[in-house]
Amino acid sequence: MSGVREWSSVIVLAALAAGILQYLMPGGSMEKVTRLVIGAFVICSILLPVGRLTKQFDVQAFAQDGSAAPNQQYQDTVNQQTAETAEAAVRTVVISALSEKGIQCKNVALNMDTNEDGRISITKVFVSLDQKESGKLQETKQLLEQELGLTTEVTADAGS
Repeated sequence: MSGVREWSSVIVLAALAAGILQYLMPGGSMEKVTRLVIGAFVICSILLPVGRLTKQFDVQAFAQDGSAAPNQQYQDTVNQQTAETAEAAVRTVVISALSEKGIQCKNVALNMDTNEDGRISITKVFVSLDQKESGKLQETKQLLEQELGLTTEVTADAGS
């Protein structure tokens, strides 16, 4: 409660000082600049106590209590989302590269691995084409390996 009282008294004193300075300020070419400085002073006097309050909150306090479960869960979620984003990006590149050549893609799958240091590696790309595209398997493989720079396996599946 004393913090709120202190904050309100600082705001009142800053507003009072700004009012007195504005009253004493002569008119002229520097009037706009002086008003800007006074306004910045009032804004800073309002925000300074808020800045002190945020320093009191220890954002990482929950991580220091000996349980790393929230951090591990967060890290797992980030890793999963990163892997999904990488897979979607590669899938988009594959589909657009094949559509430019008039080749219809049925499915794109990736073989991905995460290293000890958290890096995600894409080791192989698996692409399934329709059975009617079976004559273009080697051409498609070369195109994708050149486009992606990754080892690619292209197969033709029967069915819809």
